[in-house]
Amino acid sequence: MKKLTILLILIYATSVAQVKLPLENSNKSQISGIQGSNNIITVIQGNGNIVKYNLLDENDAPKFLEYLRNLPNLNDNIKQILKYDKTTLDIVTKIYAKITDESVFSPKKFLECYVEKEKETEKLKKELEELRKQTTDADFTKALEEANKKLEEYDNDGYQKVLEYYKTKKKNKVNQELKEIAQASYLQAQNNYDNFSYSAALSQINEALEYDKENIDYLFLKADINFDIPNYDESLALFIKIITYNINDTLKSSAYNNIGVVYCHKGDYNQALEYHRKALAIDEKVFGKDHSSTATSYSNIGTVYDYKNDYDHALEYLGKASAIDEKVLGKDHPDIATLYNNIGEVYSDKGDYDRAMEYFSKALTIDEKVLGKDHPNTATTYNNIGGVYSGKGDYDHALEYLGKALTIDEKVLGKDHPSTATLYINIGVVNKAKGDYAQALECFGKALTIDEKVLGKEHLSTITIYENIGLLLIARGDKEKGLNYMTKTSFSKMPAHEKSYILNWLGVFNLKKGKYKEALNFHQLALEFLEESNTPKTDAYWANIYQNMANAYCHYGQKDKALPLFEKALLLCKDVKEGEIDIEAIKKNYEECKSK
Repeated sequence: MKKLTILLILIYATSVAQVKLPLENSNKSQISGIQGSNNIITVIQGNGNIVKYNLLDENDAPKFLEYLRNLPNLNDNIKQILKYDKTTLDIVTKIYAKITDESVFSPKKFLECYVEKEKETEKLKKELEELRKQTTDADFTKALEEANKKLEEYDNDGYQKVLEYYKTKKKNKVNQELKEIAQASYLQAQNNYDNFSYSAALSQINEALEYDKENIDYLFLKADINFDIPNYDESLALFIKIITYNINDTLKSSAYNNIGVVYCHKGDYNQALEYHRKALAIDEKVFGKDHSSTATSYSNIGTVYDYKNDYDHALEYLGKASAIDEKVLGKDHPDIATLYNNIGEVYSDKGDYDRAMEYFSKALTIDEKVLGKDHPNTATTYNNIGGVYSGKGDYDHALEYLGKALTIDEKVLGKDHPSTATLYINIGVVNKAKGDYAQALECFGKALTIDEKVLGKEHLSTITIYENIGLLLIARGDKEKGLNYMTKTSFSKMPAHEKSYILNWLGVFNLKKGKYKEALNFHQLALEFLEESNTPKTDAYWANIYQNMANAYCHYGQKDKALPLFEKALLLCKDVKEGEIDIEAIKKNYEECKSK
């Protein structure tokens, strides 16, 4: 039997001359205490000779591979593989690093590891071939073919680079495709938002943001959708998130203004003013004082002051806005008409209906001239004029202008549109003020049908209609049916004493309007809720509600029912703290009722 040569490969940092070392046993396969690096390989032969090869040396490296090829039991396939090139040297070095134990090289382990590597390589080639047959992607097919070629050449770095390049290219393509999916979802969401399908729009914009999480346009739209749902807290959080991004001043101003609008609708007017002023500061800095964006911020500030009932400041800022836009856009521009409408609204809120009508008329002239008679903006101005007539008590003219607005919106926007529903509500309110409850209920019913269909039962506009119908039914004496509608509103969640306060206030309001029967219906229901509450009889509110009912009965011509209630109120006043109720006013009303 041929004696096996024992090969020990040791790695050193530097090359040294060939030397002889005695061995205790020529078959010893392990030498300890020797260290080195991966460019110097020391081979200790069975005869005790030590040969060192520098793998970085172009003369030594081929000699070392030749030495490996001469190992006993090395098959021809491996001999063929162990040719001189950088790839082969890298493989040998890595196998050596894998099998080395205390810097000792084992030929047996080396061969086993090399054979195992070849098996894995062949397996990988087959997998590549199967993938190549299955894929329909031309780029992937090409990448697999190139990768297989690199395996054939034992070029592992090349193999990795081929597939890495393909992955990068594919990722870029996939990312682009995902962005296109996001864009499609965004466009769907925008369309549904424009058509008041807020639930579908919200789902689609969320899908868009899954693929493009920091897209500012998508975040703006999601905030807008939440505002209109309305979900003010979520809308506010999104707009605040937007301003943390590195966005340009124009977008930041827009976000600030939107934050202000949300705060205004939440009733936090001071915060609203703060953010509108931030927007104004940006607009004046970036665009200058004579720019339509600056005018928009002035207009927003004016609107907040209107909500605060600070009409003088509201008119001041709206006046600044209109002065800018008249100068920049010209007097016959739709934006000027919008500002005139806003100014008219402030005068209407002040009760100055003549000045309000003056501005609404100016707006109408522009709208009809520039936009035409069949335009939603023109309808809005007709609606505002109708509101002025209603405020003045001229219900016939109010219904005339509201009817014009309704005709336009049904024609232009369609019968199933929230703006159409709003006009039905306004017409219903005027009919209610006229005392035509049947017509009012019919209009409220039409509005409810539209809003439930388009906006859903949980939308604020729909809930407002439930309230209108419920309160109208209570006013006309249909208490049970009215309360059934009120269960669909926040009224149902209020404690009994709060319900009583609201109904009592509505009773007083109707009494001042001369609607005594309606006032009685509200006061009676207010008393029922007060009796359900735990309010002590010493509370001045008991005396207050009895005297209100007494006043309503007295004006309604039922003095016999009024006087006992006045007396009950006066009796309760004895236990009420001084100053909590005007006892003299109750006595005066009592005497006046007795004298009728």
